[in-house]
Amino acid sequence: MVTRTELCEMVRSGRTAIEYRLLGVLMRPRMFTEADEKELEALKKLIARYDELMAICLEPPETPEAAGDMDGDTK
Repeated sequence: MVTRTELCEMVRSGRTAIEYRLLGVLMRPRMFTEADEKELEALKKLIARYDELMAICLEPPETPEAAGDMDGDTK
């Protein structure tokens, strides 16, 4: 089983890889092509998705005490 910390670290690593790829596209020593623009759009969408995942990782973990017990009591 993957822990929350490991999951967040994997998400960070994935986002870093996408950022490096994005930089690689931007730093190419030639004129942008239509394919480059499509790749940039796809990478931007991926980064947005990774940002959503990171927001989930940054939320405090739900604890049984915070959620209350099964009867609906909040203690």
